[in-house]
Parts: sequence; C-alpha cells; structure tokens
Amino acid sequence: MRIYLFLLTIFISTTCYCQEKNLIEIRSCFKSIESVNEIKKLISLSENSLDHPVILAYNYTGKLMMLDYSMNPFKKYKIFKTKTKQIDSIVSANQKNTEIRLLRYYLQKNSPYFLKYNSDLSSDLKFIKSHLLEENENLQFYITTLLKQFNNYIL
Repeated sequence: MRIYLFLLTIFISTTCYCQEKNLIEIRSCFKSIESVNEIKKLISLSENSLDHPVILAYNYTGKLMMLDYSMNPFKKYKIFKTKTKQIDSIVSANQKNTEIRLLRYYLQKNSPYFLKYNSDLSSDLKFIKSHLLEENENLQFYITTLLKQFNNYIL
C-alpha cells in the first residue's frame, strides 16, 4: 500500500511540475506573439494540457487569434461565438483566476465592436487590478507587462 501511495505522490508531483513548466513556456509565447507562426506555437504548446483551465484558456485565445488569418466570414463568426462562450464558461468556473480574466480582457479589448463581445471589459480590468497583488511576483510582473502592452495600465 505504501508503495502505491509513494508512486501516486511522485506522479502527481511530476504532473504539477510539468504543467507549471508548460505554463511558463505558454506565457512567454503569448507575450511575444507577432505572427501566425507564433500563434500556432501557442496553440500547439497548450494542446497537451487541456485539463488545466488556464492552459485551456490560452488554447482558446490562440484559436480566436487565428481568426485574423481566416478568410470565410461565416466560419469566423461561428468559431468566434463558440470559443468566446467557452472562454466565458472557463471564467465562470474560475471566477477568482486573474490570469483567465486577463485573457478574456485581451480578447474583448481586441474584438471588433460590431460583434459586441465587450460586456465584461471594465469589470475584468477592475478585477485584475484589485487582485493583482494577491498573485505571486512572477505572475504580477507578467500581468503588468501585458497590461502595459495593451496600453491600459494605470494602478
């Protein structure tokens, strides 16, 4: 029995470490996206850990970013509606997660106005700013850097 408990502990520890390492790589990739290849890399990096809500949110964000390179407006709209609903459901299930809120904020800020995907823009920004100091230093720095890139950081 002890051996099984020991093996289970090692497995869980290894899984958590790998997900954290993957999340760091995903954040780095997201922060430096400038081309379609980097968006594809973000999606690829996030494909292996879709059971983690933050990584799943990055995956959906990448797929929504890919819509800028799609030509069929009907397909774009269908994917947009599906993925934004999925992002909103991730936020609903993880309401206290600042990073997921940041991703939704990014998507709403960059969505075309006529699609009317902007209802949570101000509440997400307010939540991010009010809960930023509760996060670890690395995540605080990452979020602050991204908010500066979005030209919105005023504390």
